[in-house]
Amino acid sequence: MAAHTATLVADEPLGAGVRRLRLQLATPFTQLLPGQYVGLHAPDGELVYFSVASIAADLPLLELHYAPMPGSPDVARMDALLATPAITMTEPQGGSGLFAVPEAESVVLIAAATGISQAIAIVRGAAHGNARTRIRLYWGVRDAGQLYARELLDDLAAQLPGFEWIAVVSDDDAWSGRTGLVVDAAIADGHAHDAGLVILSGGPAMVQASAARLVDAGVERGRIRSDLL
Repeated sequence: MAAHTATLVADEPLGAGVRRLRLQLATPFTQLLPGQYVGLHAPDGELVYFSVASIAADLPLLELHYAPMPGSPDVARMDALLATPAITMTEPQGGSGLFAVPEAESVVLIAAATGISQAIAIVRGAAHGNARTRIRLYWGVRDAGQLYARELLDDLAAQLPGFEWIAVVSDDDAWSGRTGLVVDAAIADGHAHDAGLVILSGGPAMVQASAARLVDAGVERGRIRSDLL
């Protein structure tokens, strides 16, 4: 698998403990399609995977969203990795979002936590390509303070007439909007049933559980996409 090198040029807080990593690529990717991910080579030889929030038009700058999880071995790996002068990573991989636009007339994106980075890339790719695909994004978080990308999503909704996003908060008594599980909101609205594609963005447990709920609700398995399925 091809390897690429990059330099960390910015490590910025986005809010809710999420950091935006900006990397300057020294060697170009063969291609970068919206919704792909990369693996960063940690000094111990392990790969740490990230969905890419960037699109090809942003290159050679690459944006990743990083939320350190206490107790995870990836925290020590990332600390060591970000301290190195040159970061090595894989070629972009994955196919869950590659053909979301314009393969289907309508797409539902269901994202949890920092899974929003993959969804952002897909929406930005649609906006950059002037796509006419109808895109509805459901973003699930535990509390409203974790909606760190809401301003960006509002800007994208203003740019792309066919795009709208809905925040779903599971555990915040002060929140007056949609509540519960994010996948249930998409099912309740009927959009998951109507969409040509449903793309799931999040950790393995979220993706597996959401896919099962969608199938149980009558959504065809062939219309559900994730690199984790």
